[in-house]
Amino acid sequence: MTINLAAGDTWWDGLWMPFLWFLIFRLAARPAHPWASGHQARLPLRLTGDHLEVAGPGERTLAIEWSNISRAGIRGRWKPFLVIEPADPDRTRPPLKRWEWAGHGQSRPYEIVVPLTYMSPGRDQLRRELAQRLPAAEPEHAP
Repeated sequence: MTINLAAGDTWWDGLWMPFLWFLIFRLAARPAHPWASGHQARLPLRLTGDHLEVAGPGERTLAIEWSNISRAGIRGRWKPFLVIEPADPDRTRPPLKRWEWAGHGQSRPYEIVVPLTYMSPGRDQLRRELAQRLPAAEPEHAP
């Protein structure tokens, strides 16, 4: 608007441009992040009494026994992810290879990162279920 006035044009010329840019970026975000559309081909994870099942690349499902999970937690506020790390990758079904489930935010060779966007029930219920099923971490003691 200020540029239009300085150039001698009417102030309302170009008011449609921000809307056009918003529309372009909004439509381009869907193909770039298909999980943002809310449609998932299958459930990314399933909790059973014996193990945690995670759906992964290539229509594979990985089962990790609760006693074999060394670390599990939810990261991210706007785009939440469940981060799981097995204690012994050879005890998972099928056995987990290094960097096999490499994905967004993975920082360790056997870490599994599962997107939780638009998943129901919500993250709070998943946190409660994980807290009930996983052994409590021992507090770190100061030397």
